[in-house]
Order: sequence, then C-alpha cells, then structure tokens
Amino acid sequence: DIRGKQSAALAVVPPGGEGVPEWATVYDLRVDESDNPLDELARLVRLRQAKLMSDQGELLFQQGNKTEAQRLWEDARALAPELEEIAFWQALTLADGGNDVTAAAALFNATFTSRDDRDQWIMLIDRLEAARLIQREGAAATFIDALRTS
Repeated sequence: DIRGKQSAALAVVPPGGEGVPEWATVYDLRVDESDNPLDELARLVRLRQAKLMSDQGELLFQQGNKTEAQRLWEDARALAPELEEIAFWQALTLADGGNDVTAAAALFNATFTSRDDRDQWIMLIDRLEAARLIQREGAAATFIDALRTS
C-alpha cells in the first residue's frame, strides 16, 4: 500500500503425498504492522529453524541416536540462544528419557544462571510431573535434587 512495507508472511508446506495431511505446514509465519517486517520475519524463521532442529534431535534421541541428537540440540541452542525453552526441554529429555541427570543438570545450569529463572523452570518440572508428562518414575525428583545441589 502507499505506506510502504509493513507486513511480511511466509508459509512453507511439505510436498503433498500419502500420509501428509493437507493442513501440515513447516513454516507459517506472519509479521504485521512493523517498521522492519522482513527483518522480523527473518528472526522468526531463525527461531522456527532452531525449534525444528531441536524437534529432530528429540526424534533421533528417542530412536537411540543420542550423539547425533545432542549435536543437533547444540546447533539449535547456538542458532537461537534466546529460546531458553529449547535447552530446558533438552535437559528434561536427558534427565527423563536418557537417565543422564549429570548432563541434564550441566545443560540446565549453563542456560539458567539467574536464580529467579532457575526457580521458575524448576517449578515447571514439578508441574510436568504432576501432569504425568515425565515418563520415568523418580526422574523429576532426581533432576531437581541435582539442580539444587549443583
């Protein structure tokens, strides 16, 4: 319009085919009413890419390819260090699914240095356990104990 660039959008869908739902999208991002919509869209694409990398790492981890999973996770954290939740979920996966509380605590502690941040994320671990989203019996308590003593 006459105001110039103020909006941008990007939608990426997988190629159609058997087993791919019509609504599936890889990216569905939109920026409205921005002075720099393309810069903001580029930032959102970067954050989405980091999330996709982290999700792929999770899948590899569940398949037993822990080395490749951790490489992808490290790349995802480097791509979007401001997304603390990526490191949180990775640490929780290590503590719960991988039974590697030491590595989980090291990752958590490297990410959450502020006491307030740490306490809020630790509270989330308790809530996830209460909601039965942590699979391994005792994983939450063991992880929280490791975080409080490290």
